[in-house]
Amino acid sequence: MSDYTDNPIARAWKKRYQNFSPDIQYKLDALYNASSKEYQFNVIKKSRKHPSKGDVFIINPTEDLFLYGVVLNSDINNICGNDLYVIIILKNREGRN
Repeated sequence: MSDYTDNPIARAWKKRYQNFSPDIQYKLDALYNASSKEYQFNVIKKSRKHPSKGDVFIINPTEDLFLYGVVLNSDINNICGNDLYVIIILKNREGRN
């Protein structure tokens, strides 16, 4: 019988966390301990249109940061619910037009 307390994903995360600088560790700890109200996205413009695969959108997590995202799948139905989405958020590239 295998050891159920040995979680390879948690082990990998702990190793990765330990390799971060103290500044990054502090920010991750602050995010982990923050209330969900503190890190909600700001609404730019709501749309009543149902998102479709391939749609590009902009999110505004903080007042001075805008990131692009893409809808990868817009119709996932599983045990967690119906009409769920898979999206990716693209890395911000500063200094680019």
